[in-house]
Amino acid sequence: GALLERKVIDPFQWFAIGFTSPPAPEKLAEYLYEEGRKAVAHGGEMPTVDPDDIGDQHRMSVALDILKWVARRYINKELKVSLNRWDQQDQGSTI
Repeated sequence: GALLERKVIDPFQWFAIGFTSPPAPEKLAEYLYEEGRKAVAHGGEMPTVDPDDIGDQHRMSVALDILKWVARRYINKELKVSLNRWDQQDQGSTI
């Protein structure tokens, strides 16, 4: 829901990664793990990602945008860390 509400991912990007509509969070997580992480990390096994294939490049680019958004949201909402570096007070060196 939040990805669409904030217009982070447009319908064309969902289509580019194989969904005809915004997926449930569980389906998206499964896609990112199975088709993304495993395909890149385990090059000789199915599924695979061909770095020379423009379609695979585009799918990985969209997946990267999603992962960046999820990471930023987690850092900000769950860890309560500002994403604006100017909002953070200097705590001094811990070394």
